[in-house]
Amino acid sequence: MGLWHDKLNKTGKRLLSISGGQRGADSAGLAAAHDLGLPTGGYAPKGWKTLNGMNMKLSLLGLIEHKSDKYPPRTYDNVKLSDGTIRLANDFNSPGEQCTLKAIEYYNKPHLDINLNDKPFLFDVIDWIENNNIKVLNIAGNAGKTKEESIIIFNDVRQYLKSIFQNFIPEKINSNEKKT
Repeated sequence: MGLWHDKLNKTGKRLLSISGGQRGADSAGLAAAHDLGLPTGGYAPKGWKTLNGMNMKLSLLGLIEHKSDKYPPRTYDNVKLSDGTIRLANDFNSPGEQCTLKAIEYYNKPHLDINLNDKPFLFDVIDWIENNNIKVLNIAGNAGKTKEESIIIFNDVRQYLKSIFQNFIPEKINSNEKKT
């Protein structure tokens, strides 16, 4: 299956969130999963490179340092090793989002684009994850042009994804099944 699928299988959980660890939407995807006890991973550029500088704490979230310090190689590997990608952005024409889309098209992987100014209903995203049999979900998106903008994106995406990810916590599913 692959590195991230093997990790997911060992946890007994239903979903693993991966990203490249960049500030903004990438790190929000990791934080949302971590907040709910879901496993996380992904490839970060060599040197744990982010727009905020080196972030070795990404290793605590299960990320692995890529052999390249460039962003595209880790983007391609994260797309390749996932079952699908959600791109969360205000600007889908940014270099990062264009690179992610090229990787998605290259590996012919399912993806869902979420405009941060007009997010779809949560259940539409949950249905997309389930209908595409997504177990390892790659989260990509805008990092923000400034630290302030990246904090706004991070907080918005984190809350949105937490609302989605909570539906993939086995304990929550089991307790709902007992009520019906």
